[in-house]
Amino acid sequence: MKNVPDQLLQRNEAYAQHHEPLAPLPTLNTIVISCVDARIDPAHILGLAPGEAVVLRNAGGRVTDAVLQDIALLIAMASRAMQRPAQPEIVLIHHTDCGVERLRDAAVVQGLSNAAGIEAAHLHAIAIHDHAASLREDFERLETCALVPAGSRVTALRHDQRSGRAEIVFQEDLT
Repeated sequence: MKNVPDQLLQRNEAYAQHHEPLAPLPTLNTIVISCVDARIDPAHILGLAPGEAVVLRNAGGRVTDAVLQDIALLIAMASRAMQRPAQPEIVLIHHTDCGVERLRDAAVVQGLSNAAGIEAAHLHAIAIHDHAASLREDFERLETCALVPAGSRVTALRHDQRSGRAEIVFQEDLT
C-alpha cells in the first residue's frame, strides 16, 4: 500500500496529463465561502469547473475577519487586473450536520477551547444554531465591511448533507 503523498502525486500525474493553464480571474466572477468539512466540496456540489470561482473554506463556512480580509484582497487584485472596480458574486454555503452546530453546547465549546487553544468567544461566534440566522449574520458581516463593494450579489445556500441538494435561503445585493 502506498503512502498518502505517493498516492496524491500519482493522481497529480494523471491530472497533469490533461492540464491546461487557466486565466487568473474566475470566469463566473464568483467567490464561494464554504465549510472545510471533507464531505462538502463546493466544486462538486455546485458543479464548478476549475477556474470558474474562488473558493474560501473555513470551519462552518462562516464570514470571519480572515475571510473578509481574503475577499478584500481578491477584490483589490481583480480590480487591478481588470483596471476597473470588481464586483463579484458571493455565494455562502452552510450545511446540515456541520461540526460547528455542536458548538451550541457550552461544555463542547470549553473542551475544544482548551484542547485547541482557541478562545471560547471565537467558537461561540462561529457556532451555527440556525442555518438561516447564521447565513443572515454572515451576510450582515459582508454588508458592513467597507472593503466589499455595494451592489455585489450574495446568494446564501443551505446544503443538505443527506440528500446532496442545496437550496437558496436568500439572495440579496449588498447596499
